Amino acid sequence: MRPVCLKPVDSRRSCSRSLRCFIACACCGILAGCGAAEPPRPDGRPTPKPQSQVKKNGKRRPQPQPKVETELAEEPRPTGPQTVEEPQASKIQAIHRPNDTRLKRDDVKLTERGFVKVSSQRIILYSDLPAQELNGLSEGVDQLYPALEAYFGPLPPDRAGTPYQMTGYLMSDVERFRAAGILSEGPAQSHEGWYLGNEFWWNRQATPYYTRHLMLHEATHCFMHVMPSVDCPPWYVEGMAELFGTHSRDEQGKYLFGIFPSSSDQSPGWSRVNVLQDEIAAGKLADADQILAFKFDDYARLPPYAWSWAFCHFLNNHPRYQVPFRKLAKGMMSGGFAAQATELFQPLLADIRDEWLLFASQIQYAHDIERSAIEFQPGLELAAPGKSSAMEILAARGWQSSRVSLIAGRKYRVRATGRVTLATTTKPWISEPQGISIRYFAGQPLGRLMGTIRPEPTGDATNRDILKLIPLGPNTTFVATHTGTFYLRLNDAWNELADNAGDVQAEIELLAD
Repeated sequence: MRPVCLKPVDSRRSCSRSLRCFIACACCGILAGCGAAEPPRPDGRPTPKPQSQVKKNGKRRPQPQPKVETELAEEPRPTGPQTVEEPQASKIQAIHRPNDTRLKRDDVKLTERGFVKVSSQRIILYSDLPAQELNGLSEGVDQLYPALEAYFGPLPPDRAGTPYQMTGYLMSDVERFRAAGILSEGPAQSHEGWYLGNEFWWNRQATPYYTRHLMLHEATHCFMHVMPSVDCPPWYVEGMAELFGTHSRDEQGKYLFGIFPSSSDQSPGWSRVNVLQDEIAAGKLADADQILAFKFDDYARLPPYAWSWAFCHFLNNHPRYQVPFRKLAKGMMSGGFAAQATELFQPLLADIRDEWLLFASQIQYAHDIERSAIEFQPGLELAAPGKSSAMEILAARGWQSSRVSLIAGRKYRVRATGRVTLATTTKPWISEPQGISIRYFAGQPLGRLMGTIRPEPTGDATNRDILKLIPLGPNTTFVATHTGTFYLRLNDAWNELADNAGDVQAEIELLAD
């Protein structure tokens, strides 16, 4: 089962395969667009547009949004005597979110039809399921709301001064909702969830976890699209909904949002990591440019959801990229997304592209993004044959720069010594540069010294040479396949770096041809 939130497609969003779309085009709508006809109703009858701003499949047409001037421009100061004037309140224009236009349901009739209603501060839930199956759902949305406000910023008030609230419809039998007149125009039955304004509908899933995930996913959409000026691109819209939908809940009912699940057992039915691993095994690794170019129509399949989630989670939690990425959220509702993306990410494009490839190609549950983060440092060529450079490789980190630039076609030798601890158990696993052959990761012995060459110059969106890994050991000779800075690491699962200790010393020597 897969979630599909139907939204408009904009022909303007056809990103090139350059990651510069993230910045330059973005957000004309890059980091959704123009649908034509309204979708058919589930019962097959044509559906008139209820209002001009509603577009295909439930998303509003972007409307001009008034700006808030938090600070007036400073006027030139006159040189003569000055007269103090009262500030002009009319120069400051408040903004409001659209008023709540949800239809008021006839609860008496719905109860007679066997529907259950649960109300809380931020959501009204209707369902054809037994009341006990709704336990904890409204509490999840109530806890999600402040998390969304903390991340994206508080919603403006509406003119009526009413608190923000959504309505969700959890469906076991779609036909019962259609017969009761509470199924909005929208998707075909094959879709698992969709939203329209402050309301959303979703199908009951095989596991309670995935049912909650889809609820949080759709509630995030509702929150993100309150303001008509929001024009975020598909990967950001769906990736952030997936990010906040991925959660844990303790025995006291407390939710934690935006987690990286430690295993499929922690997130039964969600399966995004498994989907990505299957895609990679099939040779379908999506690079950053492909993800940025996703259109809303692409989300009829599950893999784009998984790629968008992983990309957003990567940027949101990476020590270097998280600050600029989170700043994007603060400008989302005010229409400043494109300008901020250009300013914040222009210096980071090449690094994001290459580091994403290394991260995504071996993605795992509980992937340790912080310890695997790369500090990119360009290298220098070794001056002549016989010249060498030494470095230290930490066992508890990912790829580390040697600060040596290798030249395509030249021969090099790597000598390595040292012992590291790869696990803290009753009997710690001790490894030398050749690795421990009784256990493997990614086809190589655990603890084996590995290398990769980051292509130079950087910036080619189609170049994946950084994924050509070089197995090393105590004494290894090889010919560089391409030019670039040499990076090394000790082979270990990306979710098991925390208990590693020690380092290996390596010497990189240029040999005569």
